[in-house]
Amino acid sequence: MALEAILIKSFNGLRAYDAQGEAALASIPQGECVRVTIKRPRNLAHHKKFWALVAAVFPHQTTYPTEEMLVAAMKVALGYAEKITLPDGKIILMPKSISFATLDQAGFEAFYTRAVDLITTKIIPGVNREDLEREVNDILAGYGAG
Repeated sequence: MALEAILIKSFNGLRAYDAQGEAALASIPQGECVRVTIKRPRNLAHHKKFWALVAAVFPHQTTYPTEEMLVAAMKVALGYAEKITLPDGKIILMPKSISFATLDQAGFEAFYTRAVDLITTKIIPGVNREDLEREVNDILAGYGAG
């Protein structure tokens, strides 16, 4: 039976982060060997930062009519898409999900960094990264106020 738990690193190793983690660890007999996959859970604040980035960029481009289409195009441009062959033999690219279930924090961090590179070189060429970051932070500050 597979168990899932969120653990936190301490000086002596890993320990349970919450009650679910404590229960999972308690179910393992002392001295039993288990296989563990280390996967950092997604950071909700970073996820919000990505959507603030999209909100900051969207008004400064005219190619995509919606933020969702902008994100889909960014995913495809970054190679974060799957090739699908249609019945007529034509190949299209279907953007992959960046949901919490499909992408861990390390993968999301890499995606975010590449997205900023794409924005500053292709979507809004020459935009200053610091100005973009400032606008993203201003949007995030507005989210907190509402």
